[in-house]
Amino acid sequence: MGKKLHIPIPRNKFTKSTDLFGQKCIFYLANLQKLAAISKCIFILKISRAFVNLFLGSGIKRVIFASQKLYNWTPFHVPLEKTSPHWMQEQITADLSQVQKGKVSSILTNPALVKQHKLMHYRIQNHRVFAKGYTEIQRAYPITNALIFLAKELPDMELVVSFHDHLDGVDLGIPIFVFAKDPSQASHILMPDFEALKGYRHIHQKVREGNARYPWEKKESKCMWRGGMTGGDFTPENFLDFPRSQVITTSLASPDWFDARFTDSAQCENPEQIQKKFPAYFDPFLSIPDQLKQKYQLVVDGNSCAYSKIYWGLFSNSLVIKQDSPNIQWYYPILKPYEHYLPVSNNLLNILQWAKEHDEEARVIAEKSQQFAEENLSSSKIIQYFYLLLKEYQKIMS
Repeated sequence: MGKKLHIPIPRNKFTKSTDLFGQKCIFYLANLQKLAAISKCIFILKISRAFVNLFLGSGIKRVIFASQKLYNWTPFHVPLEKTSPHWMQEQITADLSQVQKGKVSSILTNPALVKQHKLMHYRIQNHRVFAKGYTEIQRAYPITNALIFLAKELPDMELVVSFHDHLDGVDLGIPIFVFAKDPSQASHILMPDFEALKGYRHIHQKVREGNARYPWEKKESKCMWRGGMTGGDFTPENFLDFPRSQVITTSLASPDWFDARFTDSAQCENPEQIQKKFPAYFDPFLSIPDQLKQKYQLVVDGNSCAYSKIYWGLFSNSLVIKQDSPNIQWYYPILKPYEHYLPVSNNLLNILQWAKEHDEEARVIAEKSQQFAEENLSSSKIIQYFYLLLKEYQKIMS
């Protein structure tokens, strides 16, 4: 597996760029890096590293961009809506209710902390975006584009974003924007995750294809899960201890009810050793339309929330079965169990049996979750939530 390449932003000053060519170069580099990881191709990996060295050697270290010329060069091909669902304001108010003022730029005085928690300090000034800190291209890019898109509508402000999946148990004494959290983390502010801000146009297309190919009455009454080997540092000794591994163990014991497999071996030092010891736990990639052949789609946390899986599951015409978990995303508080999804802890087979015996009730839940997603989780609603959140945050911090 190709190693991720991390390009740190220079810490000696705020970086900015009006170079569209440079921005596109970084975009292509990110995709080259992704291709290397997927294909496990050493040649492609070496090329991507060569590009990094070239950029660093020529001084093109600016992964964050602040040009008014780039306002329209964003992943959002939607207008910024001015009116919002009432739940958004309620959720934002609740999430910000315990946030304490603090000098967020103070975090930059500790480079080790910045790197450890993958922190980026953003400053919006005169409708331009400046940044300093640690960046991971795949995650920094969509967030920065969203800020560039919104900056023309926002007052001056500063904020710190963590590119980690979560910062549970970490209190840095300042407000931190995060993709997911345990609700007890008062200083953490939920924002749409990097995948949502990047845009799900391709996923929406695949979900529509699967919905059309497999209406409810043509689906198989089985549960489906495919995902990455995340949730900790896997070894051959602890492999079976992780929730996602245990889900697959259940599937292997009950193949008539459940089809679950890993599609990659991400968080481990010896993937070949693990796959050799547990070959039945792995299968090739399965497309979203093919997964939608099954009536029930299971959502299981990895490092934290399963960002894209639950998102497309809610838009699908299958029933979402979600693992009980303290981890939440920005819209989770308005998701209602037994109305938009079925919760599950250690009773998965009982839940599947209930769904099979109450087919019409299960279909109605799937229909309601699809309606919920269409009304609240569209691309325009995602960027609207981020906009409203930043406006309210600025009021508290000013």
